[in-house]
Amino acid sequence: MTTLKRGSTGPEVTALQERLLHLGFDPNGVDGNFGPGTESAVKAFQQSKGLSVDGKVGPNTRAALGMSSSTAPLNFIGKGLPLDQTGFSEAIGRMTVGAPELWAVLKIEARGWGFLPDRRPVILFERHQFSERTNHQFDGSHPDISNQVGGGYGASGAHQYDRLQRAISLNRTAALQSVSWGLGQIMGFNAQAAGYSNVEGLVAAMIQSENEQLRGMASFILSGDLHHPLREHRWADFARKYNGAGYAAHNYHGRLAEAYQRFAQGPRPDLNVRAAQVYLTYLGFNPGPVDGWVGTSTYGALNSFQQQNGLPVNNEINEATVEQLKAKALPET
Repeated sequence: MTTLKRGSTGPEVTALQERLLHLGFDPNGVDGNFGPGTESAVKAFQQSKGLSVDGKVGPNTRAALGMSSSTAPLNFIGKGLPLDQTGFSEAIGRMTVGAPELWAVLKIEARGWGFLPDRRPVILFERHQFSERTNHQFDGSHPDISNQVGGGYGASGAHQYDRLQRAISLNRTAALQSVSWGLGQIMGFNAQAAGYSNVEGLVAAMIQSENEQLRGMASFILSGDLHHPLREHRWADFARKYNGAGYAAHNYHGRLAEAYQRFAQGPRPDLNVRAAQVYLTYLGFNPGPVDGWVGTSTYGALNSFQQQNGLPVNNEINEATVEQLKAKALPET
């Protein structure tokens, strides 16, 4: 991977500047040109992380920033890291909302988990969007993936990638823009509203972690000033903007209000439990749904993992447990 430094230009520099800005280090503009402002922001970030302060973005700084290549791999498999407290706290801090408000949005508006068991992001391919973005040129030859009428989704999960890959063979950019991605199901054509310079940057981030997926969702909410009704519990106003004019037919506002009350009263999902469920799923165990609530299925999967790996069999799920599971599920990280 190329080291980014003063004088570098292009989409990766833009992605770097966006990332620095998200993390609170102002590069003095997002323009794709690595100038003195970007160099100063990189140095400040390096100093905050105890890295060698040289103003260059090599492997160590890139890893600390959580940056990936600006183009998503063809198989769409990245690290698939679960949401953690750092990502959750960053989102509520940026949106200036409380934890119950964010959990309510995640419960009602987002997918329960941002990845598939094979570590690809959860997606939904929208054929009417692909038709529109390719000027309907494939409607006749490929009506199942290019059609002015929406729907025709078929099965969820891996089947959506089959549809996406066929569309990519026709027009990659339009295909990626026609998909909703990850935890917040952000449409690819909303990449800039979600804080990315283009759809390739959005997808490259979505495959890495749920922290990145939530960061994009938070940026999308902020770009539409949706954090104000969310913070003020104006659920109908939030749902109207987030879900569109038909929000009332699906009672999004009522469901958001109900979920908020439940999470405000507590308890709330446990992020360590949720991370453990993610890694157990990657390892082929069956902890039940990835929801942050522990039960017999999660304990049973954990105990099976412990037995297979010669570990003490217990029902303790804490940060140490999560690290043990991560080391087995993602040894490359």
